[in-house]
Amino acid sequence: MADEVDDEHFCDEVTEGFYDSPMGRRWINIVDTWDNLRHTFPVTGTNDIYLMMAFYNGDAYISQGREFTEEEYARGDRVCLVSDAFARREGLAVGDELPLALQYANYRRTADFQCGDHFL
Repeated sequence: MADEVDDEHFCDEVTEGFYDSPMGRRWINIVDTWDNLRHTFPVTGTNDIYLMMAFYNGDAYISQGREFTEEEYARGDRVCLVSDAFARREGLAVGDELPLALQYANYRRTADFQCGDHFL
């Protein structure tokens, strides 16, 4: 996003009332955004996992559970695959409910999977 601050500007002196100033509020916004990004994960919607290059190329695979079915997709069932790393970090197992809040949609690219990723 466009920013009114010069590209060379990378620090500020924090004095009394700094966080009430426009620059202080900008820094608070940056910290809030950074914290939000730490808890945000990409989601790719598809009716066939093999339309995603990592699965198509064999770089990603399902290690537990199963692929969702055409019937589930046609009914609009709420099913998903998550990475093993995400599942371990969140304490999830196959069949657990996962509440997802959609923050924004990126129509330019899909989620980026790493070679060797595996999913539950």
